[in-house]
Amino acid sequence: MTGDGKRDVKQGIMVPYDGQLAEADDETSSIETPNAKRERIRGENISLCGSITEFFLFLLTFSLAMLVNQSVATSRLSDHIRMKLNPTVHPITRITDVNTLYDYLEEVFIPAIYQNTTDIQLAESISPHLRPIDIANRLLGTVRLRQVRVNLQENCQVLPLFEQYTVSCYPNYAPGTGSTTAFGPQQRFTYSEDVSGIDYEGSLGAYTPHGFMQLLPSNATQASQQIQQLRIDGFLDAATRAFFAEFNIWNSNVGLYAVVNFVVEFGASGGTAQEIEITTMTERVLTVGGLGTGMDWFAFVLLILVMVFVVQFIIEEVQELYQSWRTYFFDAWNLLDWANMILLLVGFTMRMLLFSDAANANVGIEQLSNKAFWLVVQRTRCATIPQAQA
Repeated sequence: MTGDGKRDVKQGIMVPYDGQLAEADDETSSIETPNAKRERIRGENISLCGSITEFFLFLLTFSLAMLVNQSVATSRLSDHIRMKLNPTVHPITRITDVNTLYDYLEEVFIPAIYQNTTDIQLAESISPHLRPIDIANRLLGTVRLRQVRVNLQENCQVLPLFEQYTVSCYPNYAPGTGSTTAFGPQQRFTYSEDVSGIDYEGSLGAYTPHGFMQLLPSNATQASQQIQQLRIDGFLDAATRAFFAEFNIWNSNVGLYAVVNFVVEFGASGGTAQEIEITTMTERVLTVGGLGTGMDWFAFVLLILVMVFVVQFIIEEVQELYQSWRTYFFDAWNLLDWANMILLLVGFTMRMLLFSDAANANVGIEQLSNKAFWLVVQRTRCATIPQAQA
């Protein structure tokens, strides 16, 4: 039958009008029957439903893993330490120069860390090994005082108004202005490098982990006397650009760690900036299974399940890339999938490195016999690394 001159119908098969007919068997095999189409759509729906279910289970597992690792005790410990170091009667904002910093150390810092109360005596009777700061929290090692200094710079006068004058000054801290020269009585304050530390980004500048360091004794009287002697010897002066008081705390009740960094920055123009930086972590982020409780092992199992899902997603993406490699990277969702998977892999790798570093550090072993042992807690991976001994 001829319609408008475009196609013929022959034996129920649409063929071109030019008369070039394909073989009936090949044409018939390319026609999808209703039952076959129904089965194909059903299979696609089941596959899509499976992918949705898999992704939902991944989101559920990931959310549970994040929630389980959260702890109300971490924020409470952080707030408790912050209140001790920044009381309303003497807030850190009152630190405006070197003299007021010394006053703060003598009147607030030393009493807060080395106080002698009934709770302290009770805690020491329970265990005399680590220095308690209250009934439940103890110093893990000692306190390290560190400062970053700059060299005296010539010709600081403003040109051309004061070009006839010669003015020396202590500039802002920068990689080229930092000082490593010993100073003080008989050059007693020397420069030291902290190879395990990390840089600090403050309000007035960025500082290296190196500097001029002093370790405080574990005894309150001796610590107070050392602060007074540092003032007499001029440990902090006009060349100081940043002061750090760094120490670690361990909570014996719930096995929490707190890395405390009290920072005061001194600008070249006389401005100051104060900050209390506290990083808390639980035992489960340092060791596999944490303290061995059911919740700690549940958190570790959830972490492994998340990585199982990630591996499955990677296999699926690789298969999709193999099938449509020409257009695969033109789809922004594929790029987003890879970004998410790479971030999860990096996070998992860092967690495994943390387990390894913490196992080699033997956290708390040396401090049990020596309270003056200094322990660096690296904030990049929250790893604990012993560094120096007083």
